[in-house]
Amino acid sequence: MYDPIFAKSFNQYQRRRFGCCALLLCFITAFSISSTFNSHRQSTSVIGDAVSLQLAINTVHDMRVIDDTSEKHEKRGGNAAGDLQLQTNATENSMVVVNKTSLISQLLAINETRKAVSFRRISEYSLANYYAVEGDIRIEANSSTIFVVKPLDMSISSSNSTSSWSIQPYPRKGLSHVKNWTVNIVRRDDDNYSNVPKCTQNHRRPAILFSVSGFSGNYFHDFADLLFPLYTTSFRYEKEVHFLASDYKRWWISKYRQILDLLTGHEIVDIDNEKVHVHCYNKMVAGLNFHKELMIDPALSKPPSGLSMHHFKQVLRRAYSLERKRAVRSRKGDGTKKPRLMIISRNRTRAITNEVHVSRLARKLGYEVVSAEARLSTNVTRFAQTVNSCEVLMGVHGAGLTNMVFLPDNAVLIQVVPFGEIDEFARLDFRDPAAGMNIRYLEYKVSMKESSLSQQYPTDHPVLKDPKSYRRRGWNALSSIYLEKQNVTIDLDSSLPRGCESSVVLDRISMTYKTILGRSFSRHDQKKLGCRAFLSCFVIAFTLCTVFKSYVGPPPIVILEQSADSGLKMLMSTEEINKPRQSYVDADEISPNPILGNFSNSRSQVYELRGDIRIHGNSSTIFIASTQAQDCTTSWTVKPYARRGDKVVMRKVRTFKIIPQAPVASPHCTRNFSVPAIVFSGGGYAGNHFHDFTDVLIPLYLTSREFNRKVLFLVANKRSWWTSKYRDLLQKLSKFEVIDIDNENQVLCFPRMIVGLKANKELSIDPSKSPRNYSVTDFTKFLRGTYSLERHFANDCDHNHKYCSTRRRPRLLIISRKKTRHLVNEGEVANLGRSLGFDVVVREMGWQVSLVARFVNSFDVMVGVHGAGLTNMVFLPENAVVIQIVPLGLDFLAKYYFQHPAKDMKLKYLEYKVRLNESSLLARYPAEADGEVYRDAVVRNRKGWHDFRSLYLDNQDVNVDLDRFRGTLLKALELVRS
Repeated sequence: MYDPIFAKSFNQYQRRRFGCCALLLCFITAFSISSTFNSHRQSTSVIGDAVSLQLAINTVHDMRVIDDTSEKHEKRGGNAAGDLQLQTNATENSMVVVNKTSLISQLLAINETRKAVSFRRISEYSLANYYAVEGDIRIEANSSTIFVVKPLDMSISSSNSTSSWSIQPYPRKGLSHVKNWTVNIVRRDDDNYSNVPKCTQNHRRPAILFSVSGFSGNYFHDFADLLFPLYTTSFRYEKEVHFLASDYKRWWISKYRQILDLLTGHEIVDIDNEKVHVHCYNKMVAGLNFHKELMIDPALSKPPSGLSMHHFKQVLRRAYSLERKRAVRSRKGDGTKKPRLMIISRNRTRAITNEVHVSRLARKLGYEVVSAEARLSTNVTRFAQTVNSCEVLMGVHGAGLTNMVFLPDNAVLIQVVPFGEIDEFARLDFRDPAAGMNIRYLEYKVSMKESSLSQQYPTDHPVLKDPKSYRRRGWNALSSIYLEKQNVTIDLDSSLPRGCESSVVLDRISMTYKTILGRSFSRHDQKKLGCRAFLSCFVIAFTLCTVFKSYVGPPPIVILEQSADSGLKMLMSTEEINKPRQSYVDADEISPNPILGNFSNSRSQVYELRGDIRIHGNSSTIFIASTQAQDCTTSWTVKPYARRGDKVVMRKVRTFKIIPQAPVASPHCTRNFSVPAIVFSGGGYAGNHFHDFTDVLIPLYLTSREFNRKVLFLVANKRSWWTSKYRDLLQKLSKFEVIDIDNENQVLCFPRMIVGLKANKELSIDPSKSPRNYSVTDFTKFLRGTYSLERHFANDCDHNHKYCSTRRRPRLLIISRKKTRHLVNEGEVANLGRSLGFDVVVREMGWQVSLVARFVNSFDVMVGVHGAGLTNMVFLPENAVVIQIVPLGLDFLAKYYFQHPAKDMKLKYLEYKVRLNESSLLARYPAEADGEVYRDAVVRNRKGWHDFRSLYLDNQDVNVDLDRFRGTLLKALELVRS
């Protein structure tokens, strides 16, 4: 008890470090003081498992084939997370070993070797078929054959007569449900050369053929078998590569669209269904370059490639807009923030039966706990952003732990390893990958008593007594018991010091996020140190003020930092020192008419308030506190959504009441802000891409742009997925987090408030009616800056040679629609465009706005049937062409929704009006060929919007006349090249 406090708190080594640091600090302080007050002192500066690559090079035709077989992969019958079975077999055919290296880019660059090479069979274990080929390559989908045509002067040695072999372009060989492809090498003078198909589509860029079958749909295998290998195979092409997907699954492509769009700039081809076309390439990779389970091995990717997990995690952060790179921040104050723990739930097998109690324990230890299950239907973007917000990820061995790829660096992974011989799988699937991802790893091994198997089998049963015997029987026997029939009940109160007890594990992580003072001193000692530190700072500040008093004038204001709830960023508020803090603005200074501006029109209600404005979100009431409002009985009701005339949707929008009231009668402020606020609704038609822009985003830009981000958004009917979708745009308009005003029980006070959003045109802005003459071209420039879009002009050969249409095929995007107003013959339209000289892509737009924006910005022409997809023209460069296909009866909607806005955006507009014989309505209403359905849609609209919508919008598809549409495309081509 007589030891000093440092001796009690630190060991001898730590005390030495403190002493050295204190001595160095004293020296720096003395040096700084002497430097400051010695005017004659001169300034001082202080400067203080190898892979075998089988390569065959034919020197005459310069064709090379690579078969990548890894010797480092261990044979095991298990899969990633142990959820599915793996079968393997030996490589059937491969080439003579010429060089051992993993640098594919170097191998493909070899041109100087000039000698004939023989073919021979090599039998060696390989996890994947992986071939890279150069030459005259033709792909025929009907026979699933890749033809490699050799010149006449290329010969094959008689030592190897094999000129064809079968491959499965999936990283796990021998799976019956993965389609087999045949590689067939043919000479031009062979008898069967006549069977080689002729090219119908020639491509200058290389291609990668891979299968989306296998174990796709299992979250672990989606990443381990497809996304990781696809990245390692394609990264060197810098998006200039075609993906040919065999066993195509549309839902899988859609689910991971954000990642795939960062790997290729072209539409993914469903190669199995390319029955009409024969695609021809000069370079091609069949199969995927697999390194390890859920890993990218730097040893297999040496410089100059420099490929690593760090680069892949950067791709994931870009794809899903993940904000956090590191879990632990060194800034002052972060130690007091609760670390976030996510528990991966499982409802079928390997479930934590006492998950609720584990969560309760974690909260006691100081965690903020989140529980979620990664299902097949889970939105990857939202789940990734949730995982990225956490410091710790915990779960039982299984596919859900794959989400650790979204964790920030330095986060912690806790793998709960079930009872049985699962340790090796746990190591290969998650422990080893965690190290490569810069994630700290902890493991909790389940005992026999914690396993549900102890209740299903007697204690002397081999399942409990000898788990190794089941591993010796094979993967099926092992997985059927220990993975498919086992749940775990974590022992929270055990006194056994097993070293990895759950409370120990969680407490160990929790201590990571506490400061050294919290670990070293008691709460009483911390208070004493805090008081003494405060007193010391006060003395130093007083001394400095006394010495420099003559140089410093009295400050008129003091800056107060206020930490707002719900993740609100720090706001700076200023107030007079000598004035009482009753309300933010002195009530006597409020003007008699607090409503300074009424900007309401047929589109929206907009009121601008100045003075002492107080809002109580729960009651949807806005108070104007003024002494001159005591006798005022007037009040206003506002629905802050810019579709005022639509009575149906406005019923779903929250109503706010504005009440002038005496300051004494008004509720007292609980939080004061110095910046203005804008109140608007995120409800209405939110989720419809057109209405997101025309009803909210463009009006919000028009209303808030003048504040230069120094404005606070109060959102009614807030939907977290909507604010997440447009987060980039919202952050460019306001530097503060949006507030969910509906759930705000405090009274927020502002000096200025705008209730509602200013809107004057559909999907556009009328400069004559907007503040500071803002126009829709200002908005599109704002979008290009927000999403870092490269192209400002469609044909800017002076500044952007990459997109100069005189040097390349102009790009044409066809917006695909699968539900209503479907372009039935979009495939034929795409082929027509290609025949006219366009580089055509057909795609249905995705959910991730940043990726859609960059994708659309790369096109010169956009084609689409009237609908929300055409809204993406806001991302087109100026002078690009928009072609709207107008279905029967929709002329007036097409005019105001897209024709006028396109011209306002400085886009070139073309219109293709569907005729009766091109509309599916003719088949539905053949008896009314001369009736009201076709003659006058306006009359139908007068009968009611729902009747009109049901007929012309929801139940009409189009099949355009290709001869007629050819003229429209030719006009677009002329406009692009002019």
